[in-house]
Amino acid sequence: MRNNNFHIVSEGILNEILRKKLLLEALPEYHLNRKTKSHILRKEANKHSVSLEVAGYENHSTIGKKEKAKEFHRCEQDLESAMQWGFQNYDGIVSLDFLEGIGKKIDPDANFQGFRKDRVRVLGATWSPPAPEKLPRELAYFCYSNSCLDNVIEKSLHAHFNIARIHPFMDGNGRTARLVQNIVLEEGGFPPTSIRSSERGEYGQLLDKAIDSYRMTELKMTPGQEMRYTTLLSEFSKNSPNSKKELYLCEQINEFERLKMTREQNELYNFLALKVRDALQKITGKIYQNRNAVNSETN
Repeated sequence: MRNNNFHIVSEGILNEILRKKLLLEALPEYHLNRKTKSHILRKEANKHSVSLEVAGYENHSTIGKKEKAKEFHRCEQDLESAMQWGFQNYDGIVSLDFLEGIGKKIDPDANFQGFRKDRVRVLGATWSPPAPEKLPRELAYFCYSNSCLDNVIEKSLHAHFNIARIHPFMDGNGRTARLVQNIVLEEGGFPPTSIRSSERGEYGQLLDKAIDSYRMTELKMTPGQEMRYTTLLSEFSKNSPNSKKELYLCEQINEFERLKMTREQNELYNFLALKVRDALQKITGKIYQNRNAVNSETN
């Protein structure tokens, strides 16, 4: 955030990612086919994102397999549409309008009204998303706090965590969280990341623990802290991330984000950040692999 001594991701990981990005950008091959590689990585990320939420083909009947394949294909198409819309409409700010537009594209049937008006449950989770009446306050705080972040990686992961935590839509919240993260990353010069279905258990546990710990820190606020926090939240009825960022608001947000940061959140953020590192490393590895192949043919 504004205070460079405070990071939601471990500084060692952030520095490692920066080094790998600089090494990759020094390779001429990276710039020659960057668009093609980004397209491939986007499709891969979207496929894995759908796989995390749409169950596999456990039903061995022919009809069951066809229905599941149809559902998977529909989700992929909607995610592709949401991604295209997102890149066209992202201007560096994760605003309420931007987020709502993504959600409507992710699942047009379930989210046609935009942000949810009813309660939702997360199967197997130890926490419950905010009640519908709390959504405006929660979303306003998230969007403004995200706009105060300067580091692109942390900005993207902060969006991922908070969209999953708030669950602003009736369906497709996980896909929305992962897509918004990748849009922010790409617009900031980083490749999109993937979380494979084989990592579903680890990812789900980290997310569950991080959200639960966030909720517990809010409940443990002192009366004085809670009063200041409520006053801060009321400011968002007069300010939005689309307006000029107020330094005093960002400083107060920084204070409360530090207060609410837990070990469990840091573990989730580090897990997600390492996916950025892996994506950079994967591209670099492919370039060197192609170089070696060309050299072998030449010799």
